[in-house]
Amino acid sequence: MGQLSMRIQTWLRRHRIDWSPVCTHGLLELDPVARNASKNGGGVHLSSREFTLLQALLEEPNRVFSRAELEQRLYKRGEAIRSKAVEVHVHYLRRKVGNDEIITIRGNSYRLRMLAWKSSSV
Repeated sequence: MGQLSMRIQTWLRRHRIDWSPVCTHGLLELDPVARNASKNGGGVHLSSREFTLLQALLEEPNRVFSRAELEQRLYKRGEAIRSKAVEVHVHYLRRKVGNDEIITIRGNSYRLRMLAWKSSSV
């Protein structure tokens, strides 16, 4: 096992694999390790819950999240949640990243806006 471990370390050193957990969607970028968010290269200051909300949306950009799913991500079990808490966090997040970035689906669900399809000309 020791020899296998040394060979893996050597291979990784030689190949320098750069794994980045940074999530991007259009002009939005979020680095969960550094806890940084930016839009179009400019930093965006987010509260802890706004950051968690944006992270959830960016990790699965095509998914529609229900209000209940977002509540589970934003609040700990047993923590008191006000009736419109998610809506308030979405409202403040939209003000910081742009109204058009987060789409409301039928009142209680949210997703990121769809990006335009880029076709390559051959």
